[in-house]
Amino acid sequence: IKPGDEVITSAMTCMATNEPFYNDGAKLVFADIDPQTGNIDPQDVKRKITDRTKAIVAVHWAGQPFNISAISKLAQKHDIKVVEDAAHALGATHKGGKIGTHSDFVCFSFQAIKHLTTADGGAIACKSEDDASRIRKLRWFGLDRKNKGPSRWQQDISESGFKMHMNNLNAAIGLEQMKSISTLLRKHKSNGRFHDRHISNHRV
Repeated sequence: IKPGDEVITSAMTCMATNEPFYNDGAKLVFADIDPQTGNIDPQDVKRKITDRTKAIVAVHWAGQPFNISAISKLAQKHDIKVVEDAAHALGATHKGGKIGTHSDFVCFSFQAIKHLTTADGGAIACKSEDDASRIRKLRWFGLDRKNKGPSRWQQDISESGFKMHMNNLNAAIGLEQMKSISTLLRKHKSNGRFHDRHISNHRV
């Protein structure tokens, strides 16, 4: 993403979804949402694609998968990337496939209030090994930690990165929670059904 590029996205989300693209100089193009689901409307996305569009960012609102099939079809037709914000969608499925297996990039959050927490942090899933290799470098200042070589000082840094890797303590918390993730997800669904039953007759 470079200055002048366009990213079609949703305004129905946390600031963290869109700020990275804004910070890279992209123009954020907000698509309408489906009022029944809170998810991005593929028809409005279609209307807003231009020759400057480089990505479609879509949020699984409240963990409900958006129409991945329709968005993916648009992206493939115009050769643009799809980024899923799956902060609340761990364990959700779309047409039999787990969220995290469909798009170019899928971002999960393990922040304190999520289904699975590591106190903070998250994970990204991607289809391309080239993208995965780049991500591994970017999370550690641009260094490839898998390539030990004779000396780390002899590595070339082709792209400046950050310090964004998860530490072992946070990872240990997450790994322990993974052992009971099915129970945690069932409890969240049960809580959701409880609220559906008890607020269904109320109006704002």
